[in-house]
Amino acid sequence: MKQTPVLMGIDIGGSNIKCAVFDLKGRELATAKTAPPVHQPQAGWVEREAEAVWAAVCQVIRTAIQMSSIFPHQVASVSLCGYGGGLCLVDEQGDAVYPLIVSTDTRASCQLKTLYDCGAAEKIFHITHQQPWEGQAASLLHWFREYRPDVLSRARYLLTVKDYICSQLTSQISCEITDASNHNLIDPKSSSYSENLFRLSDLEDERRLFDAPLLSPISVAGRITASAAAATGLAQGIPVAAGLYDVSACTLGCGALEPGTFAMTNGTWSMASCFSSSYQQADESTIVTVTALEDRFLLEQGSPTGTVNLEWYLDRFLSRNHPELSRKQLYDLCGTVVEKPNPQNHVLFIPHLYLGGEKPNTGGAFLNLQGHHEEEDLLYAVMEGILLSTIHHISLLEKGTTPFSSAVLSGGLSSSRPWSQMLCDMLQRPITIPEGSQQGARGAAMCAGIAIGAFSNFHQAAEAMVHPARTMEPRSEYHELYHTRTETYEKALRVIHSL
Repeated sequence: MKQTPVLMGIDIGGSNIKCAVFDLKGRELATAKTAPPVHQPQAGWVEREAEAVWAAVCQVIRTAIQMSSIFPHQVASVSLCGYGGGLCLVDEQGDAVYPLIVSTDTRASCQLKTLYDCGAAEKIFHITHQQPWEGQAASLLHWFREYRPDVLSRARYLLTVKDYICSQLTSQISCEITDASNHNLIDPKSSSYSENLFRLSDLEDERRLFDAPLLSPISVAGRITASAAAATGLAQGIPVAAGLYDVSACTLGCGALEPGTFAMTNGTWSMASCFSSSYQQADESTIVTVTALEDRFLLEQGSPTGTVNLEWYLDRFLSRNHPELSRKQLYDLCGTVVEKPNPQNHVLFIPHLYLGGEKPNTGGAFLNLQGHHEEEDLLYAVMEGILLSTIHHISLLEKGTTPFSSAVLSGGLSSSRPWSQMLCDMLQRPITIPEGSQQGARGAAMCAGIAIGAFSNFHQAAEAMVHPARTMEPRSEYHELYHTRTETYEKALRVIHSL
């Protein structure tokens, strides 16, 4: 009996590590996920032990193989995606010399302030269109220089989490361009490291840490070694493609390749992204990175204003008030609450519960509360506020790009038809929800397929592997309602930020 080849995508997120197996037609055969422990030894520090992350990757690979009922040798190619920012310092052999720092780490806030105070941050932005932040290499390396020079002296390479796992799978050390562009040390116009950016960042002494080969997403970074095969259950010798930054992977995995289409991912973070041929007119808050598509840049907007805010309301209030309800029943209640728009509910929720440390006066808030409001009014406001934040990001993303005519939605929000329909009504544009649940892993698997010649390019890979599960159309009768609500939300943001 002929055994058909499959592709594997591994998605290393800040919360969960996921693995998905796809056939060459894009059918999601199996998925697995786990969450390795996160350590916060001091305020603002967010770390993971390198060995724990590698063990978690091995676990999800083994589970995905088992759940898909395939033989290991059916996996024709593997690739990865991972969160941008953070860092992993390794020695000459590729062994970590310090725990992996997650991108949400803020230990380097003082070093970041120095970059802004001396004017370097502004000059960096004019080259990269990225505002420096605490979880990037520039700030973190200055922290290590000041507090842990012993670690820097032992380090030979700086890798992202995804590139570190790639090196564990293949015993080959390399960096991948879309992920490396999150370091704010690559000029997006040339897609290469800029010596001027190293100078502006005062990192000339650390330039040696970036000497690993810089690969394209579809390059074969190496092959599964005997030791990695034993640890993961994969067959030795399988090619591993270099992969992608996770937002880029998800945008590709959603099939949002063409101008006029953008991708929305609403999970812990609310993200909006698109591929564009230019970024000069983009809003200052839009992040620009290098992409896998020729002559295209990835433009993205995002913040932790997504479904994590709903989980807060469910955990702190609804589940305590209704201990008899299962989690599924609570989610069903959420769907019922937003089944029909409620123009009489004027409560406004600002979903900035996890944004407060980034700017003054940006904590979450309920506005327009009155004595007659009840539990479901607040739940409705929370769910609506999360979407209004998404619309805010989309409006900023749209500046300086081709006007959007359609959108693709993935993440936890996409599993709720009523909530997705509310977003569609706010946008007044069609929304497509693709098949499957792991679009970041799908984007990585597309890299794996191109690397071995199963597809000639990303457009062919998307045509073969990305299929709509359903498409929603906006209801024009709610246009005025949500136009007014959006204006109110934007006004509230301006007032809060002015305090």
